[in-house]
Amino acid sequence: MRHGGDPREASNSAEGANPPYTSPVRRATLLVPPLTLLLAGCGAGTVDTAGLTQVRISTSQALPPPYGQHQTTLTSAASLAQFAKLISDNHIGVGSTTGSSGGCSGGIQYTIVVVARSGTTDLSAYDCANQITGNMSGNVSGFISGLEAAGWP
Repeated sequence: MRHGGDPREASNSAEGANPPYTSPVRRATLLVPPLTLLLAGCGAGTVDTAGLTQVRISTSQALPPPYGQHQTTLTSAASLAQFAKLISDNHIGVGSTTGSSGGCSGGIQYTIVVVARSGTTDLSAYDCANQITGNMSGNVSGFISGLEAAGWP
């Protein structure tokens, strides 16, 4: 191999045999965080929490009373960091929409819009009779409990 040349052009002679060239791309794939691998393995997309600028959380409950809709918009650095931690701790990702609620009525509909520099992610969950449907993957019941414990709708 000439000085400064491409290592893939290395000699294969017995005297100076070099190991096969390993591309940096192969090495970089080992640096993917375990959470990303876990979610990718489940067919789910990750929720980008880097560069969060806003999170809008809405809940709607038709039955039983008290009826109503509640909305919260998170914009402070502290609340966005707390939200990002909830996403990470509960391994929340975007999956395919799960089945119907089986005729359940009176549950709570959660609609969450995550706004980051990279774009917007819409999450939804319907919690009725201890069954949660929607497009989230991961520990959704733990995530919803965390939202409620934080005082978000």
